[in-house]
Amino acid sequence: MPRLVAVLMLFTTGLVAGCASAPGDSALFVLDDGPEPASGAPIPGAPTLSVDPVVIADYLNQGGIVFQTAPYKVVIANNNRWAAPLAGQLTDTLYNVLSRRLRQINVQRGRARGDTAFALVTRVEKFYGSHDGQAHVAGVWQLVDDQGTPLRRENFDQAIALDQDGYGELVAKLSEGWQSIAADMSPPIAASLSQR
Repeated sequence: MPRLVAVLMLFTTGLVAGCASAPGDSALFVLDDGPEPASGAPIPGAPTLSVDPVVIADYLNQGGIVFQTAPYKVVIANNNRWAAPLAGQLTDTLYNVLSRRLRQINVQRGRARGDTAFALVTRVEKFYGSHDGQAHVAGVWQLVDDQGTPLRRENFDQAIALDQDGYGELVAKLSEGWQSIAADMSPPIAASLSQR
């Protein structure tokens, strides 16, 4: 147990040191956006699911990668930043995964209208590394009809163990967690739309 504590403290120290590193040590990171989106013509008569832009908590929207150093404290890296807005990257991955997994549904970007049009509204509250040696991804998604009436709402919360220190590892695990969450959304969305 003392060895585990020592390892976690070294990991935390390494990541926090990266936040305060010299300007020459800066790096930009992108998420793995998952599989290529499905291609092909829309399926006549199938429901349409619009993937709305993912909304992220304000503290995640500062450009820097976030790391939790204590139960109630996070730091935002100055020199280890997202190469593109995080919300857009999350939206791209979500769309790619769902378009591949929901093959009997017309998955698209942007709102559709009509009796068979639905939208996925997603908010991410946690997307960071932590002093506990894990990457954390948490939030909520909601399926609504074209009038905005909620049909289904589910929370998600996943922690993925970090195998080594460094921002590259953290970004890889955050990508893995987000793709897993997107994949987990597919069955309940498909089930909900099949009942409409």
